[in-house]
Formats: sequence, structure tokens, C-alpha cells
Amino acid sequence: MLLGLLFLRIKPHPDQDSITLTTSHFNPLLTGGGGGAPIPFNLDYIISEKVASHVMGGWIQKEEPRCFNFPEPERTLAEAVEAAGPVLGPLLISMSEYLITSLNESYQSRYGAVVMDDQYADGSLGYTILHNSTCQHAAPTYINLVNAAILRLVSGNSNMTIKTRNHPLPMTMSQRLQRHDLDAFSVSIIVSIAFSFIPASFAVSIVKEREVKAKQLQMISGVSVLSYWISTYVWDFISFLAPTSIAVFLFFILI
Repeated sequence: MLLGLLFLRIKPHPDQDSITLTTSHFNPLLTGGGGGAPIPFNLDYIISEKVASHVMGGWIQKEEPRCFNFPEPERTLAEAVEAAGPVLGPLLISMSEYLITSLNESYQSRYGAVVMDDQYADGSLGYTILHNSTCQHAAPTYINLVNAAILRLVSGNSNMTIKTRNHPLPMTMSQRLQRHDLDAFSVSIIVSIAFSFIPASFAVSIVKEREVKAKQLQMISGVSVLSYWISTYVWDFISFLAPTSIAVFLFFILI
């Protein structure tokens, strides 16, 4: 029961702290205190090379042509073209092939990849982020990373950056009540499981006395049935009182 209550006590608090979306904490053991991660980057266009040269917070891993046999290559390509267009679709397939085939070529974890479109006639830029879904903030982090690189390219100032923070909204009253109900339900389950072992232990001595004829021996010796069961009840009550007192004490401390 103590372990169960401690787990409830130390669980992550729903009111999360504000965090800065940055790649500086990726692969800290391999980069000496942080510093980024490999960023697979499609460099087919001149503009993508310019943007990649202004990326900070990681090192560019140039995409190389690879071949990976998808289960249904024609269907995969058709779906990519339908979703992203005839130009971007094949580029996404190419990047996916590179990511899959180069998985074991680097010890550093990769949390995002960049596929850029060619610069549009009006000068605007477009890109697609492929992110590792095991990292909760990978998608916004790499979007911010590319946007900051574009800002440095356009402004011509290498010190320019975009600092993005994620600060979740506080819980509403209904969410707090729901969390309280879940905690109460969890506590009731933990207490029920813990206290179910105590009454079960009371039956051991009764069954043992009947098995070895100790109860019959006491009856022959002059112990009345009422005295036998009253003494048994008092002993069980005292035995149950000790863990109950400890449980109440833990409730005041941990809950």
C-alpha cells in the first residue's frame, strides 16, 4: 500500500512547466552536454542548400539516393503523389528510403528531417518536416529550427533567431475534478488490495487450530465457546488496528 500511495504521490503533475523548443538537449551524451542531432536534409535545390547553411542546433546530414523495397512501391508512390503533389511526393519517398536504410549508420538519434520545395515565383519558401513521433515536441522544434534558418538567410544576420516556448494552459475546474476522481479511485483500489490480505491471514490460525484439534483440546480443558470466540475477535481486532492506524497516518502524510 505504501508503494502504491508513493506512486500516486510522485506521478507527473498535470500542470506542466513551460519549455523552450530547441534541439540543444538532443543526444547530450554523444555531443558533450547537448548541441543537437543529425538533421537529414534534402539538398536538391539551391535554396535548400542556402537554408541548410544557416541551420543551428544540429548538423546537416545530406540525403543520399537509396533504395528500399516498400511492400507496394507503386501504391506508396501514388499515395505520396496524391497527398503532396507530383514534385514533393517523390522527394518524400526518397527521404523516407534514406531514413530507413541509414538507420544504423549513426549512433545519434534523429528526431526530424527536412524536405524543401523549390523557391516559388513570388519568393516564398515551402518545406515539409518528417518528425520522429517518439519525441513529443519534435515537429514544432524542427519547424522552429527551419524558420529560424530562413530568418537568418533573409535578414543576412547570423545572430537572428526565433525562440519558441510551449506553456500549456492551466487545468480547468472540470479537469481538476476528473483528476481528483481518478486519484480517489486509484487510492480505493490500492487500499482494497492491501487490506484484503489482513483478514485473510486471520483464518489461518482458526483453520490450523481445527486441523490439529487445538480448539477441541481447549473445549475439553474448560474454555467456553463464548470465551474462545471473544478472545479470537479481540486478537483479530488488535491485529487489524495496527495496520489501520498506519494506513490512516500515511493518508495524512501522502494524500
